[in-house]
Amino acid sequence: MAQGAFDTLHPAVCVAYATCALVLTMAAFQPVLVGVALASAVSLRALLGGWRAAARALAWQLPLVALIALANPLFAAMGSTELFRVGTHAFYLESLAYGACMGAMLVAVMAQFSCASAVLSSDKVMAVTGRKLPTVTLVVSMALRLVPRFTRCGREISVVQQANTAAQGARGAGMSPCSSNGSLCGTAHWAVPVAAQPARGNAPAPHAVEGKNSAIRRGNGGTTCSLRARVADYARLISVLMGWSMEDSLEMADAMRSRGWASGARRTTYRRWRFTLADGVVLGAVLALAALCGVCAFAAVTQFRFYPVLSTLVTWWGYAPYALFFFLPHLVLLGDHLRWMR
Repeated sequence: MAQGAFDTLHPAVCVAYATCALVLTMAAFQPVLVGVALASAVSLRALLGGWRAAARALAWQLPLVALIALANPLFAAMGSTELFRVGTHAFYLESLAYGACMGAMLVAVMAQFSCASAVLSSDKVMAVTGRKLPTVTLVVSMALRLVPRFTRCGREISVVQQANTAAQGARGAGMSPCSSNGSLCGTAHWAVPVAAQPARGNAPAPHAVEGKNSAIRRGNGGTTCSLRARVADYARLISVLMGWSMEDSLEMADAMRSRGWASGARRTTYRRWRFTLADGVVLGAVLALAALCGVCAFAAVTQFRFYPVLSTLVTWWGYAPYALFFFLPHLVLLGDHLRWMR
C-alpha cells in the first residue's frame, strides 16, 4: 500500500510535517497558497486512498465550496466590483472570492486530516507524544480518524436506508416517491397504489404494467424527489449518524476505563521506533523548509487584499518553496515507487 512508503521514517517526522502543513494551510489565507494546499492535499488523498474515494469526497466538498462562496456575500456584502443584484442586495466579486477561498481552505484542511489519518496510525501518534501528553495525544489521534470514519459510516447508513424500501414506499398517500439511490435522494420511483393493482388471477402482461407506470410518470411530469423529501432524508441520516457517534463514544469510554486507562505512571507502545541520523536530517530539512514557507506566506498574505479592491496575482518565486513543501509526500511516494520498480 502507498501508506507503507512512510514507514521508513520515524513517526516524529510525519507528525512534524502534518502539524506544519495544517498550520500553514489555516494561517496562509491567500488564493495561490490556498490553491497549492488544496491541490496537494486532494492529490495525496487520491494516491493514498484511491482516485474513486477522492472523487466521492469531492462530490460533496466542491458543492460545499460553492455554498460558502455564495453565502459569504449574504453576510459580508463588501467590495467595489458589483456583479449582480437580487432585489436590493448586491453581490460583489470581492465577497465571492473571499468566500471561495474560505471554502477551499476548509476542504484543504479536511483533506489533510484524511491524509494524516491514513499515514499516522494511533500507535505512531502515541509513540511520539504519548508519554508526555497522553490525553492530548489520544484526542488528536481520534480527531485524525474522525472525518474518514464519519464518511464511511454515513455511506453505510445511506446504503441501509436505500435498502429499506418497504418503509419508504409507505410514506404519503396514494403514489409516493420511494427512497433514494446512493445520494439518498435520486430519481423517484413511483409505486402503483394497492387499490389500482389488478387481482392476481387477472394479472396483465409485463408490458401493460410498464405502460401504466410510464403513464403515471408522465402524469406527474417526470418529477423527482421534492426538496422536502431530500431534506428529510438528509436529516434522518444526520440524526442516525449523531446517535451512533454518541453511543460509540460511551462504549469507547467504558472500554478504556475497563482496560485501565491512565492507571499507570508511564505509557508504553506496541512498537519501538529508533530515531536515526537520517530521521534527524529529514526532520531538520522539513522544519527549515516550513520556516521558509512561513516567511513566504507572511509576505504573500500581507501584500494581498480582498477588500476593498481585489489585488492582482503576479508570478513570484516564493510560491516555489511553498509548493515544494506541500508536495514533499508525493516525492516520498515517487521515490518508494521507483525503488520497487528496480
